[in-house]
Amino acid sequence: MTRVLIVNADDFGLAECVNRGIEKAHREGILTSATLLSNGPAFSDAVERIGRAADLGVGLHLNLLRGRPVAPPDRVAALVGADGRMHGGFLSAGLRSCSRAFRQAAEYEYNAQIEKALRAGVRLTHLDSEKHHAVWPPLARVVERLAIRHGIPALRRPAEAVWTCLRRMPGVRVRGLMSAAVVRSVAAMRRARLATPGRFFGQVHIGAMDEAVWLRLLDALAEGVTEVMTHPGFYLPQELSAAAAEMGASWIDARREAELRALCSERVRAAVQRNAIDLRTFAACATGSAHPSSAA
Repeated sequence: MTRVLIVNADDFGLAECVNRGIEKAHREGILTSATLLSNGPAFSDAVERIGRAADLGVGLHLNLLRGRPVAPPDRVAALVGADGRMHGGFLSAGLRSCSRAFRQAAEYEYNAQIEKALRAGVRLTHLDSEKHHAVWPPLARVVERLAIRHGIPALRRPAEAVWTCLRRMPGVRVRGLMSAAVVRSVAAMRRARLATPGRFFGQVHIGAMDEAVWLRLLDALAEGVTEVMTHPGFYLPQELSAAAAEMGASWIDARREAELRALCSERVRAAVQRNAIDLRTFAACATGSAHPSSAA
């Protein structure tokens, strides 16, 4: 059995400097996939770049936690605050998902986000979600229903092997370790009905997927399909400040260039070849095969 690796960048469409970094990581590095923010300020720019990157797999980064909804605010009132924007985190999404009104609004907004990407001509390979909020079972059922309706074949399953990371990986951060353990516990509550990669990495080392982490991960990569979540981009404060005014600030923005450098590292590329790792898109877990990435 071969070792298949999906390297995914979140936040495609957040800002043009993030989009440029994702494009560079795909063209010059090992990035094979990205997930698009339908309500991101740089959505249109991301769609243009997708048109120039035929081998890039593109999924949708479902979002109920930041920015303005794609759907009319009056149709998703349970999602927005007085400022007309969505707010929240992983835990608050889980609590709110107990509300039928919230679930109905979430389904309406998720569907609007999916349809916006499809209308733009994006062929979606998979779905994941901002801060993994859609792994809460009430929301996971909604997401699976919509994926089946729209013919989207795969999902992210962010159930990271946190203790393996703690024992074997360098640079483990307490913040990432704790959040990954919580997300893993919730993701384990139900089995996905759609295809998912067999393993997931990137939450323990969120914002810290540097060269040393990559080299250790690639040398120890198991057989089967593995997804690694990344957040590359260029750090341009003016562009990111404009995005933050709309979407809210994120500490990870200051770490994007470090992750971009690692993805384009010659040593990392050499480790992929040395370990005979097959770089693919999410089609690998949906069908068992995929077109090789240009980064391979």
